Amino acid sequence: VARKANAYAAGTAIMIPKKAISVISAAGQPFHDAAADVALFSALKANATVPVQEFDLAINDKEVAQACAYKLIELIGCRS
Repeated sequence: VARKANAYAAGTAIMIPKKAISVISAAGQPFHDAAADVALFSALKANATVPVQEFDLAINDKEVAQACAYKLIELIGCRS
């Protein structure tokens, strides 16, 4: 994932919602795997050359959605 993000020519960022990357990966849900999440997030941070922003929230939390929207607007505004 980091390699693909790094290779993208336009503005790119990686947004990491640390509490859940999907509804079914939240604590208590069928696909919750804290060790896999730590491995994924660590690999992304270690290998990304694009900005990485972490949130101590779940993917569906309003604050994550707003941050992603603002980041998208920022990235689009930087393109020529």
